[in-house]
Amino acid sequence: MFHLLFAFVGTTAFSPLSLNSRHTSRLIRRPISSPISPPFSLTPPDGGEENFEYEIFDYENAPYAIDQGGYDEFPLPDGVEPTDEEAIEAMRESRRERNDQFQFETFWGLVGGGDEWKGRWEVVDVAHDGSGSPPTLSPRKKQIYVTSRVRREEKDGTFDMSKGSRLLREETVVSDPKGDNEHLRDTDEERGADMTSIPSAAADLSEFTPSPFPSLEQLDFRGEAGNMVVANAYTVCSTVPEGNDGPLKSFNVELGLVYGEIRLRLRLHYAAKGDCGDLLLGTVVMCRDRRDRWPSERERAFMGPAGAPGGLYDPPPIGEEDQTKYMLVEFDGYTSSLFPYVISQAEDVDGENSHRGVVASIDWSPGRMRYQVDRKMQFGRHVKHLRTLELSEVQVDDAERLRPKNPDDMRQ
Repeated sequence: MFHLLFAFVGTTAFSPLSLNSRHTSRLIRRPISSPISPPFSLTPPDGGEENFEYEIFDYENAPYAIDQGGYDEFPLPDGVEPTDEEAIEAMRESRRERNDQFQFETFWGLVGGGDEWKGRWEVVDVAHDGSGSPPTLSPRKKQIYVTSRVRREEKDGTFDMSKGSRLLREETVVSDPKGDNEHLRDTDEERGADMTSIPSAAADLSEFTPSPFPSLEQLDFRGEAGNMVVANAYTVCSTVPEGNDGPLKSFNVELGLVYGEIRLRLRLHYAAKGDCGDLLLGTVVMCRDRRDRWPSERERAFMGPAGAPGGLYDPPPIGEEDQTKYMLVEFDGYTSSLFPYVISQAEDVDGENSHRGVVASIDWSPGRMRYQVDRKMQFGRHVKHLRTLELSEVQVDDAERLRPKNPDDMRQ
């Protein structure tokens, strides 16, 4: 179940539309009337002497040099000076490759390193009336049960760290999850859960949402490809046609958070209106996964009250011209999400539109910690390009006291 709020992001005034009568509507943010902590002073309270010594550092004669890649690791050809642009670019590319490799291996470990995940998927259909107004969201009555794993394949029989590898996602709909897990059978029979009935265990998942990544290689973790991982959060995407630049016919995005043996994923499927026009939201899927066994309705991290307390912990700043194109949706399990229901593919991404971007966020409190991940993308035809993937984490008990006062100031 979920709770839908149409919001003008960055303000505290909006008209809520409740799709779940059990829950009350919430504001996006609450004002903080008191400072977080008293100012810190270096002066002893008893007027005594300071218990530290000053160290004077001479920056003009600092005992270090600026690191530009390490020339010992990257020997320069004879006759090439260290300032040579080609050599410097080669060093930069070497560092980019190391980052690609780090991202690839970190993602492989985060998704379980080949482990099987079993999930309940909540599918929400989106209907547009053609007027440009916010669409109607209709959750399907039955959840679907899906097993998923990421398989690693070495290309051409080689194993050269990440360069010779690619990751393939495998997802299968399970028609009778009761027979697969005793824990799930007991829990759902007690609560009378409505289990989905799908004729084939190998049903085509494209009916629900296309996979945000059929396969990933090392170079797919660069910003223009739209895939990235940070700590326990990640985002992946896929497009039709393939490639990093638009215009696009479809755009599939996934944001994921992993917390121990459980995982939450938000999938968004966009399809172009007409001949590669604006991308309209078509399907929203909330995937609730557990490693090696099915999640149950007893898990508060998945089936607790709808919405993150107080709304998004740190609402991303969105320009006034784009605020009405976003929807704030609250799901069961202390989860709030923010995403656009229409994405422009306008040609002009420079000049007066250079400041604009696109963002999708999820806020989840699975336990003692609260996480918010923001996928910030380019505007227009380059919407696949990632600007940043940002992760905020705070203890649940401290979240309201430490809520950022100014979302534009990342130094908080």
